[in-house]
Amino acid sequence: MRIIKSVMVVIGVLCALSFSSRQAAAITWSMDTVIDGQYSSIVMDGSGSLHLAYYDFRAGSLKYAVKSGGTWSTQVVDGPGYRGMYPSLVLDASGNPHISYYDYWNGDMKYASLVGTAWQITTVDSVGNVGMFSSLALDSSGNPHISYYDYGNGKLKYASMVSGNWSVEVVDSDSDVGQYSSIALDPSGKPVISYYDYTKGDLKCADWDGTQWHRVVIDSDGNVGQFTSLAIDASGTRQISYYKTTSLAYAGYKNGSWATEVVDSSTGAGYGTAMSVGDGGVVHIAYYVFGTHDLKYAARIGGLWTTSTVDAAGDVGQNPAICLDTAGAPLISCFDATNLCVKIASVQYTDDISAARKPDTDIVSVGGQVVTAAYDGYFYIEAPDRSAGIRVDRPAHGLSAGQTVNVAGKPLTNGDGERYIAAVAVGKTGLGSVGPFGMSNKSVGGTDLLSDGKIVQCGVLDGSGPNNIGRLIKVWGKITQKDPSGSYVYIDDGSGLLDGSYTGSAKNTGVRVAMDGNGYKEGDFLAITGVSSCFRNKTTGEVCRLVRVSSVSEIPAE
Repeated sequence: MRIIKSVMVVIGVLCALSFSSRQAAAITWSMDTVIDGQYSSIVMDGSGSLHLAYYDFRAGSLKYAVKSGGTWSTQVVDGPGYRGMYPSLVLDASGNPHISYYDYWNGDMKYASLVGTAWQITTVDSVGNVGMFSSLALDSSGNPHISYYDYGNGKLKYASMVSGNWSVEVVDSDSDVGQYSSIALDPSGKPVISYYDYTKGDLKCADWDGTQWHRVVIDSDGNVGQFTSLAIDASGTRQISYYKTTSLAYAGYKNGSWATEVVDSSTGAGYGTAMSVGDGGVVHIAYYVFGTHDLKYAARIGGLWTTSTVDAAGDVGQNPAICLDTAGAPLISCFDATNLCVKIASVQYTDDISAARKPDTDIVSVGGQVVTAAYDGYFYIEAPDRSAGIRVDRPAHGLSAGQTVNVAGKPLTNGDGERYIAAVAVGKTGLGSVGPFGMSNKSVGGTDLLSDGKIVQCGVLDGSGPNNIGRLIKVWGKITQKDPSGSYVYIDDGSGLLDGSYTGSAKNTGVRVAMDGNGYKEGDFLAITGVSSCFRNKTTGEVCRLVRVSSVSEIPAE
């Protein structure tokens, strides 16, 4: 034990360092004014270029703009002549834009696609006054599917291209129906449409089974169903955002039935909605609050909703549209009624990683952080100045230690008592590194971390010193116990810690290390580099010390 004790003299000095507990910043938005415009639709391609279709109300034209390398380039698609309202933009597999829109002057449903350098424009339907509330989806073959409203006859209509020709049909003609339509394709390529029944004040949905349409009322509680936005995730789950009387509401279809809930009950919340579903089933909604004339954002992470104000400068947020960037973060376009222009909101990342100090209702955005360790389904980040660290949960993140990242997400606490960020967006930014803090077994975990008198990261059983959960550390000790299944070992540096857990009938002594102990035996001396974490003792309920290993080296015995 002489080697271990001599090492701990140095460790004691290092443990005297003070760990920062700076206040984390909430999610920050940047607003970009594009140009004169009212209705818009936004998409980002795989290379990070931003595409925008919008109606220029001053020119009476449909326009298409691309932002690449920080510069916008704009072209007229159709007009003048009041052409381009209710645009819906989709990129095909080759990155070519396709737009459905309403020609107000002629009362037509129209469709435009860019072929080479020329726009091909087609009148899809000209029977009566048709084309309001158009919504576009492309199937795996690049064929367009459009839902829209027949104003003259009060019908929901659907158009699709079959063998190079347009096929148009009525989906629902029961009273005045079809306003605020939104279309998406299920995993088999069949169309699903959400829409508003004006006569009955209901939210409805129509599904095509390959032979016929099936229509269902989703919500009939009051005057509901305006401003619908439909999304279908990879598993085929249908989800709809919409305006319910005076609130933003959400409907999800699961296990054979629809369930609805209010997301934001602020007066006039949801008077314009746009929804997208990201990795891990995270739901993103951009919406307008009529009562305060603000643009807001809501995210559903792990079944919990959180909301934030995006822009409150004047009357802003009407006609919202949303897409996700290459990192999975939301991009929102909307109409600024005060300045009569289209604005685009994007997430900005701060340099403050202290998200563990934020309440669970906030979304945080941190930038330029170093990945210290990566595991299946989660990873750890730490500030370059080593002031703070935290776990980030993200399926299929594809990261490794030594990369730097931007992260946006919701701070939560898991069942083991560890604070983490449930990520909605993770973007790689470069490379970086931080060194581990060396410390004694007793210092691992530390005591409770407080913010405004509240515990935001609990400490561990019999904790000592500053809370260091989430930081990269280095510890030493002799193996005292090995889990037969190979999920952990215990090491002891002479502190003789007990956490009340057992391996078989033997009390565990030391600190638990999450690693495969095969190849080592009890009595071996190890140097462990890993992340300070914690686990909850299932018998006592106590939160106990845990080191998640990133590297191991054996210390030769004298």
